[in-house]
Amino acid sequence: MKNILIPTDFSENSWNAIIYAFSFFQKEEVTFHLIHFTLPSDNSHGEHSFENETSLNESNSKMESPNFKKLLDKINQFFPENRSQILTVIRSAKVIEGIRLYLINEDIDLLIMGTKGASNYHEFPIGNQTLEVITKVKCSILVIPEKAIFKIPISLVFPTDFNIVYKSKIINSLIDIVNIQNASIKILRVAQNQKKLNDYQVENRDYLKKNLDNVPYSFHVIDNPNLERGLQFFINTMKVDMVAMVAKNINFSQRLLFKPSVTQFNYHREIPFLVLHE
Repeated sequence: MKNILIPTDFSENSWNAIIYAFSFFQKEEVTFHLIHFTLPSDNSHGEHSFENETSLNESNSKMESPNFKKLLDKINQFFPENRSQILTVIRSAKVIEGIRLYLINEDIDLLIMGTKGASNYHEFPIGNQTLEVITKVKCSILVIPEKAIFKIPISLVFPTDFNIVYKSKIINSLIDIVNIQNASIKILRVAQNQKKLNDYQVENRDYLKKNLDNVPYSFHVIDNPNLERGLQFFINTMKVDMVAMVAKNINFSQRLLFKPSVTQFNYHREIPFLVLHE
């Protein structure tokens, strides 16, 4: 059974992430850990620094906050046939510290977060808090933008320059996500004026091909000096529903997620990002 952690502040952005998560894993055996963080001064329901956990099917929910009760009722309304187990968790901690501590004690497979994204070109594309989680928490994360809508079949693009070696854990995590929805992987190289792969890149590409034998995949090349513009063009042309990348590929993660937003690029407001950690 998969364990999925979803931080929530009970906002529309976090609700959109919950809808996407429950839709994506609808046919899987999953335990969703819905976690809310408060600072000690914010505890208005007698919540302390220890966690309070309740199952959706538990009758005794005295320790459950009113916000969680409303959230669980809402989930029941939207997903009346849900078979997943749901745990609600309240912790008095800062978000990064709280997530790290929770990961130590729980066998979490994936972190899912909602994000509002940038409202102008001075801001980062996916929000400061989400960026902090990506860079400071060593767990694969699926980032759900405010305008993302779940739909099938899913077409996933995996942009790469073939300059890093993809370890088995990364490839297996990617395959696992793809298999859940019978998705296809489009491996994209934005050439950026480099017409031909060098020997090291060829070796990494061939290793990727060898390990993706059992899933539908295809290779694509776009000759564009601008990585973001090339990705936006590919998403628009190929009707892409999700972007996957490796956290340690600094070149890609910084340019696609950490650079201030540019108005003509809207992929970060509509397309979920799967960031894979080793």
